[in-house]
Amino acid sequence: NTPPSIGDINTSTGADSARIQANAFDRSGTLAAFAYCVDSSNDWQTVLPVDKIADSPEEKLDFAVEHLKPGPHRIAVRATDAYGNQTVQTVAVSVDSPSTRP
Repeated sequence: NTPPSIGDINTSTGADSARIQANAFDRSGTLAAFAYCVDSSNDWQTVLPVDKIADSPEEKLDFAVEHLKPGPHRIAVRATDAYGNQTVQTVAVSVDSPSTRP
């Protein structure tokens, strides 16, 4: 009944996107699924680990969240293990307004 862990979270932002990099691990089984949502807890989007298959106790995540409006956002990352145990980590990012060019 031990949930997975998500750590070493790094973020970077672009014109209308944020990149999330993290490590996930599970002490009692294998990781089975990952998802994220932006500014809510209702619209979860599935993401794959770097190796494209969630099948081990340790996985690396590296994905982009695109089409973000300028301003602050909260991105929640969820990891689920093979037993259905889940954990969620939330990070704050801020997307800059596009610069206006003369």
